[in-house]
Amino acid sequence: MFNQPKRYKKFLATTATASLVASAMAPIAASATPTDITNNDHEQAILNLLELGYVTGKADGTFAPNEKITRGQVVLMLGKWAEAQGILVPDDYATKEYFTDYPTWLTDENKKYYALVKANGIFEGYADGSLNPNQTLSRVQLAVVLNSAYKAVTGKSFEELAGDTSEVIIEDIDSVYEDYRPAVLAMKKLGITSVNNFNPSASVTRGQFASFLNATITANTPIEANGIKSLTATGVSKLTVEFNAAVNPENVQFAVTRGTNSYTVSKVEWNEEHTAAVLTVDTAFNDATYTLTVTGISEEPTTATVTTTREQVTSIEFLSDYLVFTGREDDSLEARKTYKEAVITFAVYNQYGEDITKKVNDSYMKDRDIKGIDVYGDENDIEIKDGKFVVWVDEDEDDDATGSVEFTYEQNDVEIDVKHNVQLSDESEPAKIEIVGLYSPGDEELTVENLENEVEFSILFKVKDQYGVEIDPKYAEDTKRNITTGDTTILEEVRDGISVSVTNDKIFDVEDPDDGTSGVNGLHGKDGIEVLNVDGEYYFAIDIMADDIREVEGGDNTVTFRAKATGEETSQVFTVIDSGEPYSIEIGLPDDIVAGGEDVKLPILAYDKHGELITSAKILNNDLKNEKIILDWDKDLTPYDPSITHQATIFTFVEEKGQIYLKFETKDNISDEAEKYDIDIEVDQTGIENSITLSVEPNAYPKSISSLKDKTFPHTFIGEVIEFDASDFVIEDQYGRKYINLSEGSAEDKDHTFYTVSIKSNDGTNQVFKVTDTEDGVEALRKGNATFEFKLTAFDLEGNKVEDTIDVTFRSYEIKDFDSFKVKSDGILYGSDEYSKIDNTSIKVNGVKGDLEIEIPASEFNITTDSKYLNFNGNVVTADTAKIDADGLLDDEDDTYEVKVSVTVNDTGDTMEHSLTLTREEAIATGFRLNDKFVHGKKAVEEIDLEYRDVTDDATNDYVLTVNEMITELLEEGKFDVKDQYGNKPSISGTGEVSFFDNTSENIRFIVTDINSDHDKGVISSNGSSNLSLKLGENGLTVGDSFNLTLTLDDKSQTIKVYIR
Repeated sequence: MFNQPKRYKKFLATTATASLVASAMAPIAASATPTDITNNDHEQAILNLLELGYVTGKADGTFAPNEKITRGQVVLMLGKWAEAQGILVPDDYATKEYFTDYPTWLTDENKKYYALVKANGIFEGYADGSLNPNQTLSRVQLAVVLNSAYKAVTGKSFEELAGDTSEVIIEDIDSVYEDYRPAVLAMKKLGITSVNNFNPSASVTRGQFASFLNATITANTPIEANGIKSLTATGVSKLTVEFNAAVNPENVQFAVTRGTNSYTVSKVEWNEEHTAAVLTVDTAFNDATYTLTVTGISEEPTTATVTTTREQVTSIEFLSDYLVFTGREDDSLEARKTYKEAVITFAVYNQYGEDITKKVNDSYMKDRDIKGIDVYGDENDIEIKDGKFVVWVDEDEDDDATGSVEFTYEQNDVEIDVKHNVQLSDESEPAKIEIVGLYSPGDEELTVENLENEVEFSILFKVKDQYGVEIDPKYAEDTKRNITTGDTTILEEVRDGISVSVTNDKIFDVEDPDDGTSGVNGLHGKDGIEVLNVDGEYYFAIDIMADDIREVEGGDNTVTFRAKATGEETSQVFTVIDSGEPYSIEIGLPDDIVAGGEDVKLPILAYDKHGELITSAKILNNDLKNEKIILDWDKDLTPYDPSITHQATIFTFVEEKGQIYLKFETKDNISDEAEKYDIDIEVDQTGIENSITLSVEPNAYPKSISSLKDKTFPHTFIGEVIEFDASDFVIEDQYGRKYINLSEGSAEDKDHTFYTVSIKSNDGTNQVFKVTDTEDGVEALRKGNATFEFKLTAFDLEGNKVEDTIDVTFRSYEIKDFDSFKVKSDGILYGSDEYSKIDNTSIKVNGVKGDLEIEIPASEFNITTDSKYLNFNGNVVTADTAKIDADGLLDDEDDTYEVKVSVTVNDTGDTMEHSLTLTREEAIATGFRLNDKFVHGKKAVEEIDLEYRDVTDDATNDYVLTVNEMITELLEEGKFDVKDQYGNKPSISGTGEVSFFDNTSENIRFIVTDINSDHDKGVISSNGSSNLSLKLGENGLTVGDSFNLTLTLDDKSQTIKVYIR
């Protein structure tokens, strides 16, 4: 790689094949132009580098600009450029391999470039000396290696050439590893890259690399903007300013003035390169000269002026060819005559092309006239208002009469004659739209993810005609006779009579309303305005769509419907929720050894399209299940056959302390060496891939016994016995890791999972300690020290015996050895009025020696009390419930009574007071956990697998997962550890009922959350109770699904991830 710190080396780009690299680098004639670069964005850069001889094409005459570039290809390109600039090739390049993994296709000629880049610090490679030439290059790796190459060639790094980059803006710079940010920012300032989002984890194509290298070769100290190139008025309240170079928008401030008047710049919209901005000013320009003052691009404010003209009308256009009857009639205009209202709409535009119809004073519309059609009155009776030309037509006029409408716009010295041929129409026309709302057949949420997945969304609406009658969509396909267009349908007329627009088509767009086609095989989103039957009701509908499903954005989008005949508009805002779908995923190597037959967690960095890290394992698991994330792995990596097992049943994403991991189980490796496996991860939507090669070492086996877990273990009182088992020792495998698995198999089979720990005395004949008859403990016979040898016996993968020993020195104590004493108990006693409910507390005394505490026998101390409410049996104390009841001491459940006992050490007279609390409080769980029963110690169960075939009952065909079945699976993996406040351990039944010593019981509550399934609604019954059940099968959970199962007892809980395999 290139001298990366350890934490970054875990994240590598994709892997290609050696044969691909070989073919990619096969030269073509230098004079030939590759056949596949015409009109490519990187065409000129490729041609430049071909001419210089720094890059070559493929044997088939192509360059493959869209093919991902590999590290080996980059070495050759950079090596050729560096050599051409005078960088020397090491003399021993032909005999010395500068990397440990030279590919077989590497020619002697190309070996010199491998040597050159290594020797000159352009490519450092990995810590193990390898280059990994077949791996692809990420954008951030490209930035670092180009920086190294530029410094090797010119003596200056990008950072040194660019200078101060504090004003350079890259939106996702925080997602770039901190050490590499300076190089990326410098590239932006130098013009080597111009993007606002660098997307550091994305792969680099051959064409992209050509552009990057070409820009690097020509990089010079950047020109910073210090002046205004041009200033023009582009709207009635908009100015467009262009600078002589890029500027930092955060540093720039604008001020607009005219004489002594100042105007607020309310909005600034920059182009992508930050070389130009459109300013919206809070005034309409007049015939005047305006001054723009810009601060922040030079030491002194920079100014420019622009002369504008007041807003004026420059064009008027009619929106239809039909003068449409509205349905209104009037018989008061003229005696014994009835007239019918008719309307046609038009739009008025200013000199900037802006629609200003509703701003224009209607009195400027002069010489109003209609010819060829008999109407009431003269020009004074023709109404023009808000873009509508309204007349009253004689009822005796032919309904399909033709003629023309005309008027003249006059304002000051502006005069525009408008004339338009029209035809009368009494047909029903869409005149008013009512938006009903958003509809999704699957009741889906309007999210970026769903739009990217082309989930169907439609805006439902109703339409009324000019007579106020609702146009019934139920009969929209009926054929009717139209005097102007011939045979048509209501739906066709609705399509023709309505326009629909959105304010931001980057969020979503809508279908062309009058598309009128049936789409591709009738698919959604291809047929303009349509009719939908929703729950028995008919509506007009238009589909929401994404122009480019790879570029969908979240946010608010206003949809506006307009009736062309009347000009009436209706709008509604629809919000697209940004669901944070992955754009690219980096997969890394774990910090620790990976061995066969173990769970592995590979670190993952998943980025959305904004460069933000995704920290939701649920989103990633859902995409894994639905194959939006695609994993490709070598067959023998896991115990499961990928050809018959879905990826989501083998792999899962988990989140731990904000870091996402890809978790899976490795297949047993019983060989004597590591096996290498490739894992590739791809985001299907973007096609971005990353991969690693994972080394799976042979299965772990117990190899050494290193120490005791508890330093107090070998210390005891005279006469006491110390029992031991393997769990008391730190046992390590052949890789130096703690081995916590319980022993399995047998010595006869020489199984690598079997092991024992035995004891041998080194004490000779003068014994201070002796081994017990059962050989699982030592007894302190007298005061002193004794050393014992503990031996681990195990078997390696080939069945060879493995032995390791550790010496442990035991020490025994007597009372006079201790500095002080401590009294301990659970501190609480149950004082019941029912004698069958027995609770006791054992009072213990520890002798203290330095930082050690050693329990002394009950025979070494005496307990006394003045309280009549306690009974003693040695050091075991119980409550005298008869006397408590007689005195009414604890009549209420929340009553408590404190008693004191005195504990005296017999030989020394040390006396200590100790308090006990009597209560009738109902027993509750103060400790509750399901521990893994296959390991030493107390390790909580974090996840379980449910075999689908084990929990579906084919006999009864119930396909329901019950609590009893879940408990069965839980107890296969673990054992419950429950304790109440009195120090007692309750019993737990197979149905989850916990029985306490006081004859009370409590059922464990089961709560299911975070279901990751296509069917996550309506599958749970009695959630949060002991009667919980989950539906399985076609309409429920199935293989590959998962959920969180929270076990709750009183106020204690534990959450376990459940995977259905």
